[in-house]
Amino acid sequence: MSTVLSRKEISVAICAVLGFLMIAQYYVDIPAISSIANYCQIFATSIASFMMIFGTTSLILFNYGHVKKKTPGQWFMSAWAIFLIVSISAIGLTLGPNQLYFKWMFENVFINLDTAMYSVLGFYVLSAAWRAYRARNLDATFLLVSGILAALVNAPVGEFIFGSGVISLGNWVVNVPTIAGLRTTYFGVALGSIYVALRTFIGKESGVLGISEEKG
Repeated sequence: MSTVLSRKEISVAICAVLGFLMIAQYYVDIPAISSIANYCQIFATSIASFMMIFGTTSLILFNYGHVKKKTPGQWFMSAWAIFLIVSISAIGLTLGPNQLYFKWMFENVFINLDTAMYSVLGFYVLSAAWRAYRARNLDATFLLVSGILAALVNAPVGEFIFGSGVISLGNWVVNVPTIAGLRTTYFGVALGSIYVALRTFIGKESGVLGISEEKG
C-alpha cells in the first residue's frame, strides 16, 4: 500500500512540476524556465519516437500471429501488411525518403488508398446527414436549412440555379453563426482542459498516471 502511495505521490509531483513549468514559459520571462521547458519538449518527442517503434513492433507481432496460425481470411492480409511495414521502413531508414521505391509507394499507393478511404467515408457521411437532416422539430429545421445552404455554397449548381443571393446567405451562415458556435465550443473545451489539468496537477485525476483510484 505504501509503495503504491509513494509511487502515486512521486508521479503527481513530477507531473505537477513539469506541467507548471510548461505553462510558466508563456507567462514568465525567465531564460532558465524556457530552457528547461524546451528540454522537456525534446525529451517528450524522443519518448514519442520510441513509442512509434514499440507500436510498429507490436503491429508486426500481432500480424505475425495471424500468419503463424493461418487465420482464415486474415493471414494473407497480415503477411502483406508485414511485408509493407518491413520493406518501407527498411528502405526509408537506410536509403532515405527520396529513394525511388519509397517515393513510388507513398505517391502511388498510400495517397491512392487514403483517397479511396475518404471516398468510402463520404457515403457514411451522406447516410448520417440523411438521417440527421429531417425537420422533426424547430432545431432540426434550422439544422436542415443551414446544411442545405452550406452545401449550395460549395456546389457550383447552387449559384447556377438560385443566383448569387443564396451564395451570400450561405457564406453568412458559414462565417457568422457557425464561427460563433465553434468559438464557444473551443472556449468550453479550453476551460475543461484547464480544469482537468489542475485536477491532474493536484493528484485528483490519477487515471493518466496508470494508477486507479482504488489503489491510490
